[in-house]
Amino acid sequence: MPEIFQKLFKTIWIQILVVLIISVLAAAWFTGGRVFTEFRVFFWGTLWSATIWITQWFGNGLLTNWLNNKINWIERPMRRLVLGVMLQSLYSTIAILVVCGVFEWIVGGGIRDPWNWALVTSGIAIKISLLISGIFTAMSFFSNWKSKEAEAERLRAEMMSYKYESLRNQLNPHFLFNSFNLLSELVYEDQDLAVRFIGKLSKVYRYVLDSRNKERVTLKEELEFIETYTFLLSTRFEGAFKVHMDVSPTEEQYLVPMSLQLLIENAVKHNELSVQSPLSIEVIQSGNRISVSNPVRPKKVGEDSSGVGLENIVSRYKFFTDDPVQITKDDKFTVSLPILK
Repeated sequence: MPEIFQKLFKTIWIQILVVLIISVLAAAWFTGGRVFTEFRVFFWGTLWSATIWITQWFGNGLLTNWLNNKINWIERPMRRLVLGVMLQSLYSTIAILVVCGVFEWIVGGGIRDPWNWALVTSGIAIKISLLISGIFTAMSFFSNWKSKEAEAERLRAEMMSYKYESLRNQLNPHFLFNSFNLLSELVYEDQDLAVRFIGKLSKVYRYVLDSRNKERVTLKEELEFIETYTFLLSTRFEGAFKVHMDVSPTEEQYLVPMSLQLLIENAVKHNELSVQSPLSIEVIQSGNRISVSNPVRPKKVGEDSSGVGLENIVSRYKFFTDDPVQITKDDKFTVSLPILK
């Protein structure tokens, strides 16, 4: 027999065994131990108890799964709690009344005093249903809580990995090589510009080192870094590269470090640019978001990817906010980042 079927049958037999044990114990409690001395009581008591157990456990399990799919515990805990208790209590009460009524007809030959029977049975059913509802609600909450904790831990691990990859790949050797090539030319052609270029280049790498252990940086810090970084690009491409920024940062606004730089680097890497048709990049703030957009002019021969790109940015922002990174592509390629608080 295949291993998957062996595991399936093993699981089913374990469930059946658990149901039988609990059913016998429950029947013994309700009958005062007569299940162990009278076969008829044992048979019907165990069958009744097993039916109650199956309808309650599996029925409430299905109801819990349905509620979890409809209402998120983390986002709307009070609504999930109230609806869970109400619906599970209602289902449990009705299921117990139906099962007890059926067995009363089969075993007892009918219900002699329906109103009194309904009153007494309903009281017991409501108490049992509240207990079962509490158990399932607690199980569902802690299951979702553990799942959220596991997801947060996974994102933390990914964050550390992305930090390492970001530092390893950002401002890659090609950028450094091109910068030094340009610097060697400037030393002979324009010494004043060469001095400024060296100063800006040192600031860029200082920022990379300073931000390596930071999870967030202020929007103001990131923009100052971008101004320095784009100065190097503008000097290198001499009129073929332009950037327009319309941002009003405050002290309480944050971004993931170097996220804007990644977007600008990708735009330069993957698009044609020339003096006749310069690549114009816009960095615009709108409400609680900041977007980077560029015209789509793919290079005929693209550069090799460094492995750090949009997936990196999207995953890092998931760690801090449920507000997603938005990506649109038509005549322009635009990435909109949520501003963190």
